[in-house]
Amino acid sequence: DDAGVVHPLATPRRRVVSTLPGITDLFVALGATDHLIGRTRYDLGPEVAHLTSVGGGLDPDLETLTVLEPDLVILWTDTDARSMAARVRDLGMESYSARVDDMASFRRHARQIGRLMGLEAEVDSLLTSVDLTLTQVREQLDETAKPSVLYVIGVDPPMVAGPGTFLDSLVTASGGSNVFADLEVMWPQVSLEAIVQRDPDYLVVSVQQGSSPPLSARRDGWAQVGAVREGRVIEVDPNTFNRPGPHVGSAALSLARALHPDRGVTVRH
Repeated sequence: DDAGVVHPLATPRRRVVSTLPGITDLFVALGATDHLIGRTRYDLGPEVAHLTSVGGGLDPDLETLTVLEPDLVILWTDTDARSMAARVRDLGMESYSARVDDMASFRRHARQIGRLMGLEAEVDSLLTSVDLTLTQVREQLDETAKPSVLYVIGVDPPMVAGPGTFLDSLVTASGGSNVFADLEVMWPQVSLEAIVQRDPDYLVVSVQQGSSPPLSARRDGWAQVGAVREGRVIEVDPNTFNRPGPHVGSAALSLARALHPDRGVTVRH
């Protein structure tokens, strides 16, 4: 794993706690939620709502983990001298550390977790389906102009998706170009003035179901941004769009249709 721990493969894991929402989504997509016994507070889908929450992804409750008695705990890789993975191992539980911040890392960990679960064939089939969707979307947009896109992570102050991020690759896969792809920071804070100067064709912002839209022409000077003023704001579900995971194919298809409404983008499996 990403902490350098070598995991034996002899016995498939059957009692898993996932603290990475994208990996939890993997279990859902595989139809393998019966192997999950714990989730984070951010995993709200009906398929996992019955599972015990261990709290936050970066700071799961160790007492709850101990009570659950998992045979595998999937954790975000941290660099703390007293890492969460080490603390979990000291309590007698196997910890698998993963840093999943782009599709390449998701694919790698999906395959390795599939091996630990004895679900290699199912993971291969899922990833093949995702790749097929991405390929079909790209092929329909190869010859089209690429609108400039600002993917907004935070509104006040503005934080955006920079180069090398999962969201940067999602914009590209959807036939767009990230307006801040030239920066050297993955998640930069930028000024409204910089956004106005770059004048993106579209803004993409995630909105939780039932929440008020975080961006409007009436809020905090955002009327300066042409795309906001003229209604070129694409609102997306963060649970589908903001996680490197098995939803990337459907996210790319949905965003491609929003960026290229005249193209009639479709996929066939």
